[in-house]
Amino acid sequence: FGKKRKLTGQSYCTAYRKQIAALDMKMNEFLSKEDPRAGDLTFLLGLFAFSISQFSVQIKTDVNRYAADFYALFEEGLQNERTTYARYLLEKNGGEIFSQDEQKTASLLCNVAIEARVIGLDKPAMSITGSGAHGIIATMPLYGVCKIRGLNDEMLYRATALSYLVCMYIKEYSGKLSAFCGCGIAAGTGMACALVYLYGGNVNQMANTINNMASSITGMICHGGNKGCTMKGIVAVDAAFQSAEFGMQGIFIDDIHGINGKTPEETMRHMGEIASPGMTGTEKTIVDILQEKMS
Repeated sequence: FGKKRKLTGQSYCTAYRKQIAALDMKMNEFLSKEDPRAGDLTFLLGLFAFSISQFSVQIKTDVNRYAADFYALFEEGLQNERTTYARYLLEKNGGEIFSQDEQKTASLLCNVAIEARVIGLDKPAMSITGSGAHGIIATMPLYGVCKIRGLNDEMLYRATALSYLVCMYIKEYSGKLSAFCGCGIAAGTGMACALVYLYGGNVNQMANTINNMASSITGMICHGGNKGCTMKGIVAVDAAFQSAEFGMQGIFIDDIHGINGKTPEETMRHMGEIASPGMTGTEKTIVDILQEKMS
């Protein structure tokens, strides 16, 4: 991934986009050769996962800032009277921020922060691929799982790096702005793969998880940043945990079904293509509805 750089937030993603694209090209070139490992349809994803160790040191500062900033946003959402989902999510988690229920803890941390962001509370949300909600979904559930399990910082750094890579890979095809919910679909899929990593899973199980995510929430629409993002975040966290759990048990939607491809990379590309060019007509319809509401 080249020389070390001091980067934070969106600048981090921008700087590494070219390196990730170059890695993808090299891996595709490798797969086209007569190498027995090329028969493993998840080998490319495995190399992506391996690449995490190459720059985990560089991501430490970013993850620390993300955790601190997002947690401050979460606390603001929990305390502010303007939020509505926040206190019930806390109640669902037994009144605790970190309970033994990892999924409910992840949903609490993630979606209180999203609600705080979309209603405009005065705390920053650092972005991934240009979106604060992407950053929240790709990061906060992993933070919660690591805290509950007592996992070390290195595990968090690597899981977060993997989450970002998968999110960015899908967004390279969908584009920054589209009619599908990149927060739930791209960031949610990245987070789901990272959960498999934290649970001790392998790349085949990550591939299963990607298929499960692609076959479930792909197509969720985006109609602007609004309070609906909170509900989408809740759905994304639930889908990610379920997809990872099923995937680790070897239960997944086979590639003969729907938009799933023969490799994880094909599946992720198809997910992005559903947005662009697939949902350009949907985007116009959404805008028409919003304009109709204003008239």
